[in-house]
Amino acid sequence: MSGDRDRQAQAAQAAWRAFVSWPHERVLALLHDLATDHARRAWDLAEATVAETGMGAVADKAVKNLVASVGVWEVLRDAPGVGVLVEDDGIVSIARPVGVVFAITPVTNPGPSLIHNILSALMGRNAIVLSPHHATTGVAGDVAAHVAAVLARHGAPEHLVQILTTRSGRDETLAWMAHPAVDLVLATGGAGLVRAAYRSGKPAVGVGPGNAPCWIAADADPVVSVAAIVDSAAFDHGLTCGSESHLVVDAAVARDTRALLAEHGAHVLGLQETQRLRRRAFGDHGRLHAGLVGRSATEIARAVGLEAGAPRLLVCPVDGVQDDDPLCHESLAPIVTLLRVDGDADALDTCRALLDVDGAGHSAAVHTADDRRVARFAAAMPVSRVFVNGPCAHGTVGVTSMLDPTFTVGSGTWGGCTTTGNVGWRDLVNVQRVVHARPTDLTPAGRALAASSR
Repeated sequence: MSGDRDRQAQAAQAAWRAFVSWPHERVLALLHDLATDHARRAWDLAEATVAETGMGAVADKAVKNLVASVGVWEVLRDAPGVGVLVEDDGIVSIARPVGVVFAITPVTNPGPSLIHNILSALMGRNAIVLSPHHATTGVAGDVAAHVAAVLARHGAPEHLVQILTTRSGRDETLAWMAHPAVDLVLATGGAGLVRAAYRSGKPAVGVGPGNAPCWIAADADPVVSVAAIVDSAAFDHGLTCGSESHLVVDAAVARDTRALLAEHGAHVLGLQETQRLRRRAFGDHGRLHAGLVGRSATEIARAVGLEAGAPRLLVCPVDGVQDDDPLCHESLAPIVTLLRVDGDADALDTCRALLDVDGAGHSAAVHTADDRRVARFAAAMPVSRVFVNGPCAHGTVGVTSMLDPTFTVGSGTWGGCTTTGNVGWRDLVNVQRVVHARPTDLTPAGRALAASSR
């Protein structure tokens, strides 16, 4: 296996050296065709993903494929790419390739993560080797065949993009991370995988888990808020890491919120139903059983014996935040908690406590008409993104926000990551600075030295 890995890594290096001198226009033409080819197959890939993994909703996965392909292309088409980024006050910032990127993609978003990472890496004139989750090798093989065909049409080096569909598990992944030919590791997956990437000895970009609290404040419009929240939390059966996991509802709007949740297709569980869900859906380790991850609310309800009809979302009232309560952790399913709070201070404490349990650094949401309340919420939350009056899941990936489209979302040092951003092509380049001399009376350090000598 090590011999195969060495040959693949060396081929990636050779492909990168051949690709790095391509003119910007030729790179853009390649990226456009890669994006549009993936978009044309968005629905087919979505169907294949659900069939292979058993997770998510076909229509929503098709949307994700479109966001990760033509959505990302809309950002890239006007981006500078490799070359001069900005020239300001005697400093010219120039983007340079990093070389060979090794990227790990998750079971939750195989198609979108693959095409997003490919487009981002090639925009930076890099080669990329991708390691998909072992449960997604069918979809990965499909993507690999189509990407190879597009590369061939454009005369790109054969091994510029390699998708590993026969890897032999965690040890092989760790070996790739540490390979001498790899210049940067891009890790999208569980916390253990991200920690391994940072321990690999290579520069790494990783992400943390979500567990977003969503505060519905006393002045929120529950009609608008609940519609957005149910659409978001139910999207792709809860597999978007930025979707709402907890509804923290002010007492002033609690009754209206519960009624509206039911109107929008959510099933609000009783206390005994919530306990049954805890007992039957979660294992001794406190995590949702693997067979229920990414399943519909209807399937989960049936599996645990709830008489719930065909809900879009399961809403579980809980009395408080407990680290040992599995419902207080990210579930990657259309399951959210419902916590009633009395006033702003109680709401802020509750949201912060939820993030202390799981998901610090990722995202949080607030529904309010008061900008001062938004500011207080943002200041109190240790997260990289605070969404205001909108759906978290769609905002995270740039559909209802001006954030860059991505399925690799940083959580900063709060979540054990090196970035708080929506990871994209700018994270896969080195920035060189060409610095021109300036008179000392124009530089901050020069002025400080002059002042101290007087």
